[in-house]
Amino acid sequence: MAFLTKFSGMILIALAVALIVLAVVDTAPEASDAAKVLRTGGEGSSPLPIATSVKYKIGGEVVFDVIVLVILGLFGWFLYTSEVQQTWAVVLIGVLAIGSIVVRATPVLNMDITRYSPGFAFWGAYVTDDFYAPPHPRQVQTFPMTQYYRFALLSQVSDRSARPGQSVVLNFGKAPSLMGQWDASRGEAKLVGKLAGTRTILDHDNEKDVYSVPHLVVTEVKSTGAGGG
Repeated sequence: MAFLTKFSGMILIALAVALIVLAVVDTAPEASDAAKVLRTGGEGSSPLPIATSVKYKIGGEVVFDVIVLVILGLFGWFLYTSEVQQTWAVVLIGVLAIGSIVVRATPVLNMDITRYSPGFAFWGAYVTDDFYAPPHPRQVQTFPMTQYYRFALLSQVSDRSARPGQSVVLNFGKAPSLMGQWDASRGEAKLVGKLAGTRTILDHDNEKDVYSVPHLVVTEVKSTGAGGG
């Protein structure tokens, strides 16, 4: 039975390695694009004052990842080197592993989970929820920006106020045809998609406020209130 304890430790160490990869995948494109875009002029020119705030926000995400990385690595090493069967740890990790597989195989969760961890813990998890387009055109910027991105909210609003806890970046890059369905939905639809970390927002409507929001890769568009969620 001691093998199960060591195997549980190996799982946690593997998760720590996966976290390094996900952190690079999530933050490297943002940091690179922000450094390139937020300049006073062309390449080689001085960065804009707001660039510091954007880089600080992106870097803050990395700090959190490093803390989780250290915890996973230390706990994993403890289990791997333990000479005593740690039954509680084996059971806990087994339950978490089963749950992790389930939430990545079917959309049983809604966007409430992003309050706890939009990045590592639920990366790749299927979610379904109602989404709403802003009632007025929004001057918001992501890093990088693509034609397949849409800025959305989790509740209906009537103004342009910054709402970091209610905002989402929708990514239609995997299924461009769905973008037309979203645009034709008059800004209100139930979406199914997979979480893919976060995106940093530079909100020009709110004194260039900088905040992070969940990044959702959309896989299905339904009418509002249709099943699930």
